[in-house]
Amino acid sequence: MIKKQHLLLFSSMLIFSLVLSGCGPKPATNQDGEPIVIEELEKEVFYVKSEEVSLQSFSNELTFPGKAEPVQTVVITAKTSGDVKSASYDIGDSVEKNTILMTLDDENHRIAANSAQLGLDNASITLQTSKDDLARNKALFESGAISKTAMDAIENGYKKASIGYKTAKNAYDTAKINLSNTKIETPISGIISSKNFDIGENINPGTPVYTVVNTSQINVIVGIPEQYVQGIATGQEATLTSPYSDHTWTGKIINISPVMNEQSKTYTTKILVDNADMSMKSGMSLDATITVDTTVERPAFNKLGLILEDEDTYVYVNNNGKAKMLAVKIGQSNDDYYEVIEGLELGDEVITEGSGMLDTGDIIEVNN
Repeated sequence: MIKKQHLLLFSSMLIFSLVLSGCGPKPATNQDGEPIVIEELEKEVFYVKSEEVSLQSFSNELTFPGKAEPVQTVVITAKTSGDVKSASYDIGDSVEKNTILMTLDDENHRIAANSAQLGLDNASITLQTSKDDLARNKALFESGAISKTAMDAIENGYKKASIGYKTAKNAYDTAKINLSNTKIETPISGIISSKNFDIGENINPGTPVYTVVNTSQINVIVGIPEQYVQGIATGQEATLTSPYSDHTWTGKIINISPVMNEQSKTYTTKILVDNADMSMKSGMSLDATITVDTTVERPAFNKLGLILEDEDTYVYVNNNGKAKMLAVKIGQSNDDYYEVIEGLELGDEVITEGSGMLDTGDIIEVNN
């Protein structure tokens, strides 16, 4: 209780002294009694250079990444069962259409074919006998020598003999096909790209044994963004280059998908390239350059303003004397400028020098 009274007394004295001193603290003074002037800290100003977004001329040579694919790819499968007896070709070998690539042990299939032949011969004899019997008894039936019931039985016998012959013929044909399928051919000319068996291995119908690709022509698959697809048509030429080769190829656009790929937001486009010298390999990464017009003007900003962060692109702009970072999407480029696809408008002031130390909100002064 005493402490509380002392505290109240001290508070009253403090209030009274503040009233006497003009209800506020006296300004600080130095040793001579002169007031010390405290200057307000000035905010840091960053001096930069800038350039407005403007219309710039671009050559309408559009370049898109692409991937090389064989014009034909055939997975060859076994059509009958058997043990692999021989195989004369391996991965990388060139083969002509209808070349026999491998053979299966055909002993069981030969036995089956011979048995089917015997069955067919027997069915043929039975059918001929039934046919002769039908013709002979038909005349007797017309003369009234045999009953209708007897005639119906003879006709049914002929029908059964006909069915038996057709069944035997189907069995024979199947056995012959199985025997012929012990020799496995390539349906196209090309290069063997995979081999999936060993000598002596038993394989079943449907088992993939070889893959053959035709790379005498190559399809280069590229995705054309929406903003460019209207200027591209089938029949146009394209120049193909690879970062890993000095070779340059020329191809023609043969197909443009009418439907956008929703994932990539591009239209799948196929470029056919003559590859008789086999210089272009399947799976190669390529750049496809397509010339649409001579030149075109598009909004663009100076390359010096571009900021890269991982795979994203940004610029700083002058926003009423303060730096502001904006995400941008760029398109084509020429010697000095990037085309603006999204993020900037004509007249926006992009900072081209001094952006390396900036943060959004920093005060800037343009000194071009």
